[in-house]
Amino acid sequence: MRYHTVSRAFVLVASVLAALGACALPSANTQSRARPDSRQVFQPLAVGARYGDLGSLDPALIQFPSDYAIAQLIFPALVTLDERNQVAPWAADRWETSADGLTWTFHLHPGMSWSDGTPIDANTYAYSINRSLDPCTASSVGYYLSGTDVELIAGSVAFNGVTCPPGQAVSTESLIGKSILVPDPLTLTLSLSHPAAYFPTALSYPTAWAVPPWLVKRYGTSSLSSGLTWTEHLAGLGGNLFTVKLWDHAGHIQLVRNERLWGVKPRLREIDWTLYKDENVLWADFQRSRGDTDVPAPSAIAAARKMPGFQQTPDLKTYYLTPNWSMPPFDDLRVRQALFLALDRSALAREPPRCHAFAADHPPCPLRHARL
Repeated sequence: MRYHTVSRAFVLVASVLAALGACALPSANTQSRARPDSRQVFQPLAVGARYGDLGSLDPALIQFPSDYAIAQLIFPALVTLDERNQVAPWAADRWETSADGLTWTFHLHPGMSWSDGTPIDANTYAYSINRSLDPCTASSVGYYLSGTDVELIAGSVAFNGVTCPPGQAVSTESLIGKSILVPDPLTLTLSLSHPAAYFPTALSYPTAWAVPPWLVKRYGTSSLSSGLTWTEHLAGLGGNLFTVKLWDHAGHIQLVRNERLWGVKPRLREIDWTLYKDENVLWADFQRSRGDTDVPAPSAIAAARKMPGFQQTPDLKTYYLTPNWSMPPFDDLRVRQALFLALDRSALAREPPRCHAFAADHPPCPLRHARL
């Protein structure tokens, strides 16, 4: 599919892309036209994952792209993905694996800290990874670390299956000291049950991002349906490119540049998101010159193409449908077997369909990969 944006402020967009991409730097020509620091404020418009708000800012619970896009600027990843979707260093400068592929050792960048000066080290990542797998956290995305068909971090499936003690925020069990080891503050060692060359890619997901342990312990773990939790106390805090300035749950979240960042600081001074419940209202506001950038709905792409600042870039995404095996006709084993035989999996793997069922400017996805 293709990713469409419309922007009124090219220089600001170039800056935020540099911040988000971690490796992409503005050209010399862009830098010569950069606005002064006082005007480096980017105001994107977006659809909130949850009725005009974020679903969660807790990395252990993040499921939605809008949450991911904002949280990645606050919480430092162990590793990240570059513009080619390849694993690249972030908090970990380098890593290696044992000959049998079961032990991964990550060497962290020295001198990292949260914006309040609290150190970020291997213990921070050990705590954060263990917390994502802790049954008391009740993460629905913990499988990024535990695996699905094949267990990843050793003992994670059994650990995640332990019953959380009533009223407890943390399980009495832990993988720290077992398959999650901290030989020293700058070294993190993770042991796997089976070799998995893609393991560093799994660590780029939010479930392996660093969270502030003292804040979680003080205010409690968060839940998509809970009230005040640790993520409500992030004002002034951040461990990555930005810190949280405001999150009002009324459609506004503001981040400001983290002046204590261990690496190159972003040129953007502030990012002020406005989150909408309805993408049509969002588009109408953008047309009224509110905000700097918008991702138009499929129905608005034709009109957006005619606007100055329209950009179209490839976007790697996978969409899938999961049949409900408990409902007809999929509750019939013979139907499931027929569906299995009908799909030409070799063709799907060899020639992924270049189509998009939801984009107005894309051809519909054909059923040429099925033998029905």
